Amino acid sequence: MKLSKPFLGLAAAVCMVSAFGAEVILIQPLSGKPSKIIAAPKKLEQVVLTGTLQTVPMGGAKTLLQSTNYGRVVLFSPLELEAADRNKLEAIEKSGLSVKVTATMATICAERELKAEVMGCRVLDVSRQIRIERQ
Repeated sequence: MKLSKPFLGLAAAVCMVSAFGAEVILIQPLSGKPSKIIAAPKKLEQVVLTGTLQTVPMGGAKTLLQSTNYGRVVLFSPLELEAADRNKLEAIEKSGLSVKVTATMATICAERELKAEVMGCRVLDVSRQIRIERQ
């Protein structure tokens, strides 16, 4: 059976797109209720963040995003995630690759505190879906 050259080229292109496409990790809402920390945020907004992941000991281990547009943003505790998602995020963190995160961010500090770059002033709302895309 002979395959035409255009068909082979299309098949190769499809394989390359799937092999090199950006991986997307969807973190489903971690709890049914908003957490107490964001019960009364100063600002709640839908954002797209870009940057690198890092895990720090902050009231237990927390995954942070060192974003290029909002500074340090607390994502969630790695222990709250399913093992498969946790392993994928740890691999991305170890590789040092940049990610794009689409989620709802709560700012819980006043403007004066934000200027002092207080870690933990910006957190993601884990009661809504978080989309993490490796770039």
